[in-house]
Amino acid sequence: MILEEKNNALREQRRVEFGAGITPDIIRTFCDSSFIDQNNYVETILRLQEIFYLYKNEMMDEITDAELLHFMKEQFETVCFGDPDYLEGTCLQIFSQAIRAGYRGYQATEGYGEYAAFDEVLYCMEARLLLRHYGSQQEALFCYLQDTIQKIPSFRMPENVV
Repeated sequence: MILEEKNNALREQRRVEFGAGITPDIIRTFCDSSFIDQNNYVETILRLQEIFYLYKNEMMDEITDAELLHFMKEQFETVCFGDPDYLEGTCLQIFSQAIRAGYRGYQATEGYGEYAAFDEVLYCMEARLLLRHYGSQQEALFCYLQDTIQKIPSFRMPENVV
């Protein structure tokens, strides 16, 4: 069943795999999860497989399989508390946007400890503090974006942006 669904996910994401593919790596990576047991094992592995292929495409294959799996496992266990929908719709969505924008900090950490750099709750709090300080939404937004960009080590602002 897992391999059958893997083939469906590959077709859906228009991907090709050779050999055993990513399924054994997903199983190995998530085998000790606090949130997977015999009652939800197959369903969860299938869902993680779908999410993996989706975000390999979303990140334009800029990230290695191991880096993506490390990030997924860490978020699944900590931030998402075992919720694959939150992993897909929040954690990986934010992370993939950063990667498409040029972020490469994950390469030094192999995908570990990366979500803190993109924590939307922390950023919302910072934005509110800036708004209080500057009084104008435009000034606060400018400072917020400038600060956020500086936190992304390998992001380079295009030259035509002031």
